[in-house]
Amino acid sequence: MDLGRPTTTLSDCSRSVQHMACGSWFQCRKIHRSTWISNDHRTKKEIDHIITRDRNAFTSCRVYRGAECPANTDHRLLAVKMKLSWRPAVRSRQHQPKYDTMSLLNDSSIADRYTVDVCNRFQALSSDEDGVESHWAAISSAIRKSADTVVGRRKPVRKPWLSDGAFDIIQQKLTARKQGNHRERNRLKRLFDKTAKADREQFFNRVADNAEAGML
Repeated sequence: MDLGRPTTTLSDCSRSVQHMACGSWFQCRKIHRSTWISNDHRTKKEIDHIITRDRNAFTSCRVYRGAECPANTDHRLLAVKMKLSWRPAVRSRQHQPKYDTMSLLNDSSIADRYTVDVCNRFQALSSDEDGVESHWAAISSAIRKSADTVVGRRKPVRKPWLSDGAFDIIQQKLTARKQGNHRERNRLKRLFDKTAKADREQFFNRVADNAEAGML
């Protein structure tokens, strides 16, 4: 099977930027490697490739000879199987919680105090600021200071279905991680999953019971 000159050039370029073709990592039969066959059905070339730098994301790479593409082409379908692991977004340690805006809607006294505080700060602003940017910086700073003083930051709310026992397991798991006891931490992880699942089922059962009672 001939790789062809374009494939050799692609391989050199990929190697220069630390990329590799997926087909070179997995063992498979020759009939599952040729992506193009000439009209004489003898000349075979491996000229279609999937280029990547993440080796761990792929589990297989092969040609499917029986697949018929919608386009009128003499190339065969080249496919890979991928295994992706999703990671949660990393939050900055300097991230501050948002303002408790619901208190402005639910408590009229807080809304009145906030309005008075913002008006007082606006009256104290200097009119000697030059430029739009400086004016906006002074106004936004006054609004934030009033929100910090009157409204306050929103406190993080835990999952409503988690019981106190589940949070105790979280603390124990944290202690085990700090002590380097991975076996105990893994045991507590499994126990937490089981406890959280049971708590969630009980919570939704209570919600359903209350909804049914309200309909009667």
